[in-house]
Amino acid sequence: MEEVTPLRSKDLTLFTQRLGRRERERLAFATAWTKQCGEVEAIVFDITSLSSYAHFIDYVEWGYNRDEESLPQINFGVIYAEQAQLPLYYQGYPGSIPDVTTLKNILNYLELFQLKERLFVMDRGFYSASNLATMHQAQLAFLIPLSRSVKLFSTLLFKNKRKLSDLNNSFVFGEEVVFHVEDRVEINQIVFQVHLYFNDRRRSEEVSSFLRKILALETAAQKQIFQNKEQAMEYLAGHLKGTTPFFQVKSNDGQLRVTRKKLF
Repeated sequence: MEEVTPLRSKDLTLFTQRLGRRERERLAFATAWTKQCGEVEAIVFDITSLSSYAHFIDYVEWGYNRDEESLPQINFGVIYAEQAQLPLYYQGYPGSIPDVTTLKNILNYLELFQLKERLFVMDRGFYSASNLATMHQAQLAFLIPLSRSVKLFSTLLFKNKRKLSDLNNSFVFGEEVVFHVEDRVEINQIVFQVHLYFNDRRRSEEVSSFLRKILALETAAQKQIFQNKEQAMEYLAGHLKGTTPFFQVKSNDGQLRVTRKKLF
């Protein structure tokens, strides 16, 4: 039996360096690998970013940093086949390239792999009117969570508030009772189907967690000495984003004091 010589760390480094430069070979492998995985219906696409101190890597550039680190980064896009539970393809991108451009590039690669019928599942980081239009124009089916920071999120909840408490719109998932409502929205003259899900236990947990953070921040802020209202608000925003509307700054015996407003 032929003895197998283990790869040393140096050998692995040289191998990955050569592999990284051979895009044509990697595409040929990915095409053959996709065929080997059989029928692919659902595709999960995600991007991760790696911050770096490196100065000699071309792809390390300044861009939107998901980890909020003051560092340049390199982006990696990964296509994952849900049925096979295996990755199909990956691609590195310069850190300055926005998600919408990366998404378009991935769609071009999928054409090379001849994946015509597919369902994209993406996280809320990809939500934007531009990305929705790109997916629509490519005639792709997709699922993407609606970001809470978008005004449409609260608009849909307010519009369907009564329906989301109607037992006729509920079902049991595991040990939880979940309410479900379907709706339609128009974004940039394109109509999309929306599914709203509501779980009262999760809502209670999130409200409780939010209140604990608010109370902790109020306690911490009251121990600080602020020169003006702007400085106090900057302190609040820097410690817990989006919470400044829940606080007020008042002068007490010549000192500024931070207190929370009536929340409910």
